Amino acid sequence: DKLCINISFNIYKILASNYKKGPRLFVLNFAKNFDSICRDLINRNSMIQIFLFNKSKINGTQELKYIFLQLFKSMFPKFKNSSQSTITSIKITLDLFYKIYQKQYDNSKIMKYNSNILSAISNKISNVTIYRSIDIHSLLYNKIINDIIPYLIGLDIKIFSQKKVLELFKPEFVLSNSNLGLSSALGYLSTDLNIKSVLISHGSHVKHNDVYSSKENEILARNLLVGGYQYLAVQSPLAKEMAEHLNTKSSKIVNIKPIVWGVTPNKSSHNNSDYLTIIHAGSFKGAQRRYMYETSDEIFKGIKDLCDVVSTKNNIKLIIKFRFGPEFSQKSLNVLLPHLSENISIETEKSFLNILSEVDMLVSFSSTTIEEALVNNIPVLLYGGNGRYAHIPVKPYSDENCDIYKPVTFIKRKQDLEDYFTKLNEVGPSFNLPEEKFHKYRFRNNEAVDFVDWFSGLINKNTEN
Repeated sequence: DKLCINISFNIYKILASNYKKGPRLFVLNFAKNFDSICRDLINRNSMIQIFLFNKSKINGTQELKYIFLQLFKSMFPKFKNSSQSTITSIKITLDLFYKIYQKQYDNSKIMKYNSNILSAISNKISNVTIYRSIDIHSLLYNKIINDIIPYLIGLDIKIFSQKKVLELFKPEFVLSNSNLGLSSALGYLSTDLNIKSVLISHGSHVKHNDVYSSKENEILARNLLVGGYQYLAVQSPLAKEMAEHLNTKSSKIVNIKPIVWGVTPNKSSHNNSDYLTIIHAGSFKGAQRRYMYETSDEIFKGIKDLCDVVSTKNNIKLIIKFRFGPEFSQKSLNVLLPHLSENISIETEKSFLNILSEVDMLVSFSSTTIEEALVNNIPVLLYGGNGRYAHIPVKPYSDENCDIYKPVTFIKRKQDLEDYFTKLNEVGPSFNLPEEKFHKYRFRNNEAVDFVDWFSGLINKNTEN
C-alpha cells in the first residue's frame, strides 16, 4: 500500500508538470451548476485545466489505478470516453497528500485551540450550562470530546493536505460555492499563496431586522456568501446588501447575472392560458431545525392549506414541487393527500427550472426558489411555518394591506390565504405585474456582468501579465 501511494504521488507530480502549459482552475465540486460554469469557461478558454478535490479516503491500490487512468487520459485525450463531460479535470485525493507529508504536519495549534475550548467549558462560568434548572454540562462536554474535536482535528489535517496540493499544482484560480469548513480554508490559503479566488454562493441571503431572522441569515451568509476570498460574486441586490453588511475584509464584491440559480427559463413553453398557474416549491431541510426552516409537519400543513384553498378556485392551477427526504417522502405526501382536485398536481419528473417556465406565481416559505422566481419577474407568496417568518421582510397581508399586485406577499393565516386566492381567482390568467416592480430584487442588465465573461477576463489579464 505504501509503494502504491508513493507511485501515485509521483504520477501526481508528472501531471502537475504536464498541466503547467495553460491556466489552472481549482474547484471543490461540480455541484450547484458549477459543472455548467466550468464547461462554459472551457469553451471560452480552451487551454484551461480544471482540478477537483476528492475528499474521500481510498486505499493505495485504488489510488494507483485511478491516477494511472488520469495520466493516460492526459497523455492521450482522444481516448477519453465520449459520453463524459467535456471538462478536462483531475480529481486529487487529499488523504494521499497527508500520507506523503504527515511528518511535516504540526498539530500544536489545533490541539491548543481544542484545549482552550475544553478549558472554557470546564470552568462553567456563571452557570452558563444550566438550562431550566438542568445542568447540561456533561452532555455538552461529551459532545465536544466525541464529535466536535475529532471533526476539527480531521479538518485541520485536510487543510494541511489542501495546502500541499495547491503548492504542487500551483493553480492561478480557485472557484467555490461555499465558505464552510474546507472551502472556507481554501479562500484563506488562496490569499496566502497569491491565487485569485472567487466565491459564488448557491444560497439566498436576506438582511433582516428581527433578532432571530437576522442571526440565522447572517450565520448562513458567513457559511456561503462571504469569506476569505478575493472576490465575492453576488447574484441579486438582496445578496449584495448582505455581503456589504458582513464583508469586513477587503474582498471585492462583484454583481453577476444569475448563474448558480435563477437562470432564465424558456417562457415560450408556457401555453396554459386558461389558468393562473402557481407552483409550491420548498427546500425541506430535514437535518436542521432552524427558525427560518419548516419542520416536516409545518411543510405539510402549508401544502394542505394551499390545496384546501385552491381546490375551489376554477381559474387557478397548482403544481406541488419540493425536495423530499426520509422524514417527508413522496409516499408520505401521497398518503396524506390521497384525493387531490383536478387543478392540483404533484410534479416529480420535471426540473424546477422547466416548471418555472410554466408558472405565474411561486409559493414558498424559505428557499432559493424565492429569489429564482423574483429575478425572473415571477411574483412570490410567502406562506408556511405557522406564519413566524417572512424570508423577504414585508408587511403581512391583512384587511389594510390587501393589494394582490405585489412582487412579494407574506400571508400568516389560512383565512387570509383564502381571501388572497379569492381575489386572484377573480383576476385569473390575466394576472400580471409590470417588470419595474421587480427592480428591487434583481440587477438590471447594466448593473451586473456575465460571470463567464468576467472570469474569462481575469484569465486573459493573468495570461498577459
